[in-house]
Amino acid sequence: MVHRLLSRALLTVMLLVPTATAAARPFDCSEPHGDGWYWCLGATEGRAGMVAELRSRSGDLDDAARWAGLLYYTEAAEPLRALLDDPPEEDAPWLLGHAATALAELEDASAVPRIVELARRFEGENWTVWEQAANALTTLGGPDATAYALDLAQRTTTFDSTWAANSVDELLPLLLRADAAALRPLLERWTADGGREGVREFLFARLEAARVGLGDPALLADTRRRLGTPDTSVPARPEFYVAALGTDPADIPSLVRMASSTSPEAREAYLAILRFADWLEAQGRDVPEGAAGERRTRELDTARKDLVARLSELTEYREDREHVQFEARQLALHHAALATLGDEDSRRRLVELIDDDVETVIPWLAAQYAVRLDLPEARDKLAKMVVRGTRAGVPLDLWETRAAFVDAVAPRLGADDASWSVLLLDTNLHARRRTLGRLARLRPPGACAAVADAVSGADDEAIEDAVLALSVLGSACRCRLETLACDGTAPERARLVSVEVLAMMRAPGVRRLIDLLWPITDLHAYLERARQILALPR
Repeated sequence: MVHRLLSRALLTVMLLVPTATAAARPFDCSEPHGDGWYWCLGATEGRAGMVAELRSRSGDLDDAARWAGLLYYTEAAEPLRALLDDPPEEDAPWLLGHAATALAELEDASAVPRIVELARRFEGENWTVWEQAANALTTLGGPDATAYALDLAQRTTTFDSTWAANSVDELLPLLLRADAAALRPLLERWTADGGREGVREFLFARLEAARVGLGDPALLADTRRRLGTPDTSVPARPEFYVAALGTDPADIPSLVRMASSTSPEAREAYLAILRFADWLEAQGRDVPEGAAGERRTRELDTARKDLVARLSELTEYREDREHVQFEARQLALHHAALATLGDEDSRRRLVELIDDDVETVIPWLAAQYAVRLDLPEARDKLAKMVVRGTRAGVPLDLWETRAAFVDAVAPRLGADDASWSVLLLDTNLHARRRTLGRLARLRPPGACAAVADAVSGADDEAIEDAVLALSVLGSACRCRLETLACDGTAPERARLVSVEVLAMMRAPGVRRLIDLLWPITDLHAYLERARQILALPR
């Protein structure tokens, strides 16, 4: 059967009629540019065209920059740096912000001086571009980045404008990596006498808590007293103060009292307890030999037992789902903390919680920490939980929890276990994009089977994104996609997009698949687009 390519106008109409989700993809793949390199040729075949576009400064450079960072096209770093050095005039501010973000995603430390200059250029002028530069510097770090943060802080004598307050707030994580001796006087000046004019309660708490974290003796002692003493009033925004603790047994009363509270301070307390558990572990590895080492080991063991005993008293409260203050996040973090400290009951409970309701944060956090601890059955349960978590009905507002789950779990499982890649089928676009970024960096071969096996029951738009994302792995997915395209029990969208990706690979037999599927689908636009892809010069 022979079918001629449709005209561009007719193809546009066909794509608009069958499905609204197809509108996210380009109507015409005869001349890819910008994000079209990915949407029409996929992450592997579209790579060269996207990078060439950045080098030639033609096409949609904004989209090219964004995709190059997300898909980890490391060779794009050079033309992205060149854009910062000599930006084109049209839409330059927005393009430069995207270029800085992409360079941070590409982990290009050599770009830091250029991004510093970008931040200086847009101080007080364009918040969006400056913020993108600041976030890129925080991600990349290094001496030049911290020097810029410290310089801006030293120039901010008062918070007499929203810009001044917000810029210091934005750069505070980077500031805390600067020389403590230089940073302390600034923090003390900003927080003296309850805070200078213009310092909002939120920012004041962050700045004063930073002083606590740097070890200000008087303020640290006062914070421990206020947070750790029963019936004592706590400072405003206590979550920032408790987040500055977690490296000393003297912090234990404060950590446990705040853990018994509600979010956000309880959340930060549990996270601080988890850091403290790691600190105990590190300290235990570094004890000296002899009597001094034995004494230090006893001290650390005493601190661990004290913390476990205090936390265990909260278990019944955290497990009570009928309690007016029940919080799903704190239930998972409670058992994660105790399990990390070695409590066997909580280790078993943490694994059980992976089977909990995926419409809450409970199984996501439980799986994250159970895998971190390499608990028995954790990986198998995680794989099943992720599939449940990509079905319709899972709240979209939990996408940040799922994205954070991918960030935590994917590097730990590495290329050997691709179960996390099923979140390419997440109902939320942002969670899918975060997973795509991890896939592009880790490239686990098992993602082909993991995603293909999980498409049944997934959202149509998510299926389209997920199958296309497998193009990151190039021809490694060819066999599995051919099977999927021929599977009459698979979702229609999965079969059609599989044909498109196979066309991107120039896989043998694609035309036969197009002819096979044409009579049994009304979504001919996918098949016409596959023909266009086959016709593109390579």
